[in-house]
Amino acid sequence: MKFKTLLLVFASLIIAVAKPVAAQELTPGADLVSRYVWRGLDFGSSPAIQPGLTFSYGDFSIGAWGSLTINDNKFQEQDIFVSYTIADMFSVTVTDYFFPNDDVAMNNYFEYDEDITGHILEATVKFEGTENLPVWAAFNVNFWGADPDNSMYVELGYKGKIKDNSFDVFLGATTDAGVYGHTAGVVYFGITGYKDIKISESFSLPVFCRFITNPQNENVHLVFGMSL
Repeated sequence: MKFKTLLLVFASLIIAVAKPVAAQELTPGADLVSRYVWRGLDFGSSPAIQPGLTFSYGDFSIGAWGSLTINDNKFQEQDIFVSYTIADMFSVTVTDYFFPNDDVAMNNYFEYDEDITGHILEATVKFEGTENLPVWAAFNVNFWGADPDNSMYVELGYKGKIKDNSFDVFLGATTDAGVYGHTAGVVYFGITGYKDIKISESFSLPVFCRFITNPQNENVHLVFGMSL
């Protein structure tokens, strides 16, 4: 992958912006979390601020997402992604993960030599169910960059509701040794509860609490978060 790939991504965004405004959507936001735990891995051992910005046009979307811990180690992550949804149930996404941390040797964002880059490109295929079939399934593989193992991750989930509050149950596993674990097995299992706290007649604050276990590394986390 070379710099022209980035130019292609930005060209796609410019073409989309040039289309009728009524079909476009720009969504800024941020999460505040007590811990950044992703697919069973704890990043930074700290509360974190996680901003995001997504531009959508029809079934196409492109966006950026980041995370910054608020403790002394200042762990950072900066990602960009491109996604396309098919028939409201299937999506294909390519994500560029990058970690611009001072103590990481490969922290030059514009280095795209695969042998020394810090970028990891991941392809995701996801099935998102309907109200009558409230499940999801996703397959993810790192196919380029700083992961020589080309790690794979699969996830299954179920969405439910109890009175006014919703929840989901999730199970994630890696298929072999790689960034998620030292062998094949379950690395992410737990439940999330969601609630909207009414602040005023026109505004409610979405919050969640997530109980996470990682059977492979024998760890457990309880994470609280809110979305702005």
